Amino acid sequence: MAAENMSDIKRRMKSISSTKQITKAMELVAGAKLNRAKDLAVKRKNYTATTIEFISRLSNYTKHMDNPYFKENDSNKRLYIILTGDKGLSGGYNSNIIKKFLETEGQKGHNKEDISIISIGSKGTMYFLKNDYEVVGKYININEDIDFNLVKKISNTVLNFYNSKAVGKVYLIYSKFNSVVSQTPTCHKLLPVSPMEEETRKKPSIICEPSGEMLLDYLIPKYITSLLYGAMIDNYAGEQASIRMAMNAATDNANGLIEELNLKYNSARQAGITNEIIEIISGASASN
Repeated sequence: MAAENMSDIKRRMKSISSTKQITKAMELVAGAKLNRAKDLAVKRKNYTATTIEFISRLSNYTKHMDNPYFKENDSNKRLYIILTGDKGLSGGYNSNIIKKFLETEGQKGHNKEDISIISIGSKGTMYFLKNDYEVVGKYININEDIDFNLVKKISNTVLNFYNSKAVGKVYLIYSKFNSVVSQTPTCHKLLPVSPMEEETRKKPSIICEPSGEMLLDYLIPKYITSLLYGAMIDNYAGEQASIRMAMNAATDNANGLIEELNLKYNSARQAGITNEIIEIISGASASN
């Protein structure tokens, strides 16, 4: 019996060791990808923040302009651009982004007929299609090597939806990259552009050349593209950080299981030796 138990334990140890090698390799790969993505996300962070601040300051002119990007359309429909990962094994990373969408919609009165979705990432796309959401655009396996021209194409699609008054509001949901160990699911309203808060309006105005109207018409499409591009960079860095953390935890768990099984193996081996000694002694006593 002991020999059989030892054989089972040895087989389990071998299986877990093989799994550990896989999780360790995946952790190293995710770490290498994270290093590149993290540097890009950190460099992009200030640019994105400055872009938002600049457009917010320009919104001071909306009292004097009839700019469509600052006005909410009559449509009750909401367009969501939702960024998830293309890979699994990332802990709760993708589910937290979807949860953020569900929470946001829950506050607005969840009604699938009033929702259109542009899904970037295979995990979110699978979820929304499975749950019968209207997916008007889906982009898979574009997160690792982000093509700025493709981002512009997606932004133009968003603007076409808004300019045609097919949707009343546009939201961007993604995972904001704070650090290697911290990512925050975030919902940002892209359109209509929110006006400045009252206390901010007291700052000096911007002198525009050419006119503010022309400047905004030129900048808003670039503003949408810039925010989407920055969100995709953040999202990919967060995905790789989550994969690395999940694989690190899996490797630690494998080490713990191997140590536990090793103790069981040694105990079973010792029990087998003890039984053999008892049988030898008993046999010798019986012969006497």
